[in-house]
Amino acid sequence: MTRINDFELSIAIKIAADRCLADDVDRFMALDIKNTVVDPRVEKRVSRKLKFDEWKNVRRISASMLKYAAIILVSAVSLFFAFSMTIQPVRAAFFGAIVTWYEDFIDVRYVEDVDDTVNDDIIPAKMNYIPDGWIVSSEHEDKIKYSCSITDNGMGYVCFTQIKDYESGTGIDNGVYAEEIVYLKDDTVEANLFIYENGKYVLIWKDKYLFMLEAENIELDELISIAEEIK
Repeated sequence: MTRINDFELSIAIKIAADRCLADDVDRFMALDIKNTVVDPRVEKRVSRKLKFDEWKNVRRISASMLKYAAIILVSAVSLFFAFSMTIQPVRAAFFGAIVTWYEDFIDVRYVEDVDDTVNDDIIPAKMNYIPDGWIVSSEHEDKIKYSCSITDNGMGYVCFTQIKDYESGTGIDNGVYAEEIVYLKDDTVEANLFIYENGKYVLIWKDKYLFMLEAENIELDELISIAEEIK
């Protein structure tokens, strides 16, 4: 008796199975189906399955194309975002002020931005517009901050502060009853306006440095005019 190994046995079983299947197919195809009635629901399911298999390869190609299209789209969006971040006004629009409300104060700061000038001493900006009847009452300057105050003959008071480290931010009184966004410098700079019930305003924005105006007993239009002319 001849012995065969496992591999040869598997080959023999496969050949025998194929021949049995071929015989079954021949007998099935030779059946007389003239008087056979097929349920419409079965016929519908078979037709649907045949059409499904017919479009299988097309669906596979379509799925692959959609996957590659999605990858290309995500890459394009990422490149566009990276390029947009190199433009200062666009970057400022994405990364505005981070305003955090605490129990005793409000913290306002900006995200880190790469600027070679931050390693130098602060270059003071000037209040190029001072309302009629107002005078400079005090001025201070050091390596990291510049401040200037103006007053009128009454109770009006405006303090301008320019801070080098805008990432560390600044804190203000949390007694605010309203907060708004205003746009300065031909709508290229977004500023945060905090309004208090006692006629006090705080206006904060970033334009290379962090700028802040704290004001009492002054019209808001005048305060905006002062901010517009700080250069």
